[in-house]
Amino acid sequence: MTKKVRYDLDRRAAPKNLLIVLSVMLTLITSTVISAGPAAALPGDLHCDGTEAQTYNPPLTLELKNRNVSADATLRCTSLTVPAIQSAQAILSGNGEVNCLTGGTTGKITFKYNDNIGSSLVQYSGGITVRPDGQTISTNTGSVVGGLFQGDTMSWTTVMATTDLTKCFTTGVTTVAGLVTVTFV
Repeated sequence: MTKKVRYDLDRRAAPKNLLIVLSVMLTLITSTVISAGPAAALPGDLHCDGTEAQTYNPPLTLELKNRNVSADATLRCTSLTVPAIQSAQAILSGNGEVNCLTGGTTGKITFKYNDNIGSSLVQYSGGITVRPDGQTISTNTGSVVGGLFQGDTMSWTTVMATTDLTKCFTTGVTTVAGLVTVTFV
């Protein structure tokens, strides 16, 4: 009887353990790419990495519903086509069906480059977003519709942590912060 109880407990823990393993693997892969930084220009028009803070209104809970999201990112950048670009400030605004576990948004991102070199406007759509164990792991794609690099495709990948996961069950999560990598090709 003891073996059967132990087996049942292990079997119930298996899906959660798998999510934890997958979450750790994705975090390690993404943080390795992000932490490598733009030491040298990568293929494509622009490559940036940095930090991002996102705000949700209304706050994220377990209920899947339409929410507004805004974000502010500070980026270090390299560009083969515009070598003077070294940094950018990115402002994101969008909305979509999201909760503490999953969801995606659509909206726009405005990039302003250092020394008034110029800006880019991107229309993006929510790609893959998962929120295992209090982390937000998201990849969004979009098109540069105005300014520098118009016509390029953008990829925006984030790994962010929720500092108080219990808020998903109560008042909701209002902000998350973490790392971001952006590429224009």
